Amino acid sequence: MWLDDLFPGEWKFSMAVVPIFLLCIAPTEASYEFPAYRIYQYDYQSADVTDREAFGSSVAQVSFEGRAPDAKQITRKNVVMNLLDITSKQSFNSLLEKNPGSVLIILPDFMRTEDFRNVTKETLDQIAEAERALLDFPVTQIPIYFSYETAELKQIQEELKDLSDMSGASAVLYAGSAVLHQFSVTQKQPEVLKAQLDAIESRLDGISGSPTILVTTKMDAFASSFALARGANSAASGLGVTLEIARSLSMLFIDDSTRPQYNILFAIMPADSINYVSTRNWLDAKDKNENSATLKNIHLAICLDALGSSSDGKLYAHVSKRPADGTLGNKFLKSLEAAASVNSLELELIHKKINIQDESRKWQHERFAFKKVQIFS
Repeated sequence: MWLDDLFPGEWKFSMAVVPIFLLCIAPTEASYEFPAYRIYQYDYQSADVTDREAFGSSVAQVSFEGRAPDAKQITRKNVVMNLLDITSKQSFNSLLEKNPGSVLIILPDFMRTEDFRNVTKETLDQIAEAERALLDFPVTQIPIYFSYETAELKQIQEELKDLSDMSGASAVLYAGSAVLHQFSVTQKQPEVLKAQLDAIESRLDGISGSPTILVTTKMDAFASSFALARGANSAASGLGVTLEIARSLSMLFIDDSTRPQYNILFAIMPADSINYVSTRNWLDAKDKNENSATLKNIHLAICLDALGSSSDGKLYAHVSKRPADGTLGNKFLKSLEAAASVNSLELELIHKKINIQDESRKWQHERFAFKKVQIFS
């Protein structure tokens, strides 16, 4: 995500990422060129799925006259709006149903500078809600772009707002005598990139015949625009902690006298921000491989995510099934609770059953739970 912050062998993935420059031309003024970032475009097809699913915007070309979002007529126009104007998924879908030619969403300047000191929690919550509205909608042929707020764009927005506030006759006179803004993209339609990526695996071998503990995380951040993704407290934190665990534990595996009675398997999943499909395919591949005893040997799996900071002094462990007393999972949680208290953190266990009717997975551990692996995030 913006404020929190691609696929395994059997998963075909396509995406489009390209730097774009929008050009705004007014009849009586020089043109103004500014960088803009396309909303996501991706589709994927699993090996066991015949229908390909596509999301985001599939069109990049823009050549439309600008309008404010509340203008009476926005069909075949470029709507210039603020991110905070998007209050819900329904409100954004309602805008798209009016068939604008394209949409330019202006991001607050503090998102560019990443200076949130004077930003209220209410505003941050509004931004999070706006991005949720922009995520996971079916593919559209309406080009959608983001750009950071500038003095020039603010002036353009004010002029477009003035135009939308005018009566019909006044608007006609305004169009004939004042500045109208034409938006266009200077680059060609980008080619869709096709990638086929695998999970990264490594292991530390314990004493011969030892069971396995799995440590897993995702490597990619995700946002409404890939170019604007921030993963410091999401993908980057889990990856950083995983690498540090591997570095620290490797010292114990060097000498036979300190070698643990467990194998430690590390798995870093690409593109798991998209419904943890990478984890699902990784598990299916292990399950189908008759020569692999990986899943049967996993006595405990730990999924790492959002460990970059703690605003409330708590460390959260999410489970779909509470670990029974005496199990390895229960012992680990007790040890984790003791270690957290030493570092002035409180461990809180959050138990939530999996809704099997819902195809969307909220946490990585939910994928493992279907394979009956003892797991938590």
